[in-house]
Amino acid sequence: PEQTGTILNYQILRQKWKKGDREAVRRVCILTEEAIYLLDENYIGDGSTVSPDNTNPFDEPHIGNVKMKVVDSAPLVCVSEVLAAVSDPRLITFVIKPPSKMLRPHRWRLICTDGESAEKLVFDVRNATKSTECI
Repeated sequence: PEQTGTILNYQILRQKWKKGDREAVRRVCILTEEAIYLLDENYIGDGSTVSPDNTNPFDEPHIGNVKMKVVDSAPLVCVSEVLAAVSDPRLITFVIKPPSKMLRPHRWRLICTDGESAEKLVFDVRNATKSTECI
């Protein structure tokens, strides 16, 4: 595997979407010195499901194993905005600039477990992205 740098923040949270009737999905957010990652986590044994039909898209399940797959990632230089919601202190949004000017930016809408976790993630991402500029 490729070296990712030092992990600055690791959180289990939920991702939600602005449009559509999709339920929030459990994710892992990992912040390193160079990038931010959003991962799909499958922990066999805690009663969580990976998909609505309870199928396992990962390899054979083993009780107690944790398997993760990268859903999205971005170099920190491409994180253009870090927004904390006013209405609910657990909600945060990251705006990610696309690698090409032909594409639109996309947003990660995340729900942390509590306001303190959200505040820590916002603080860490803002500090890590200081003085960076997307190429």
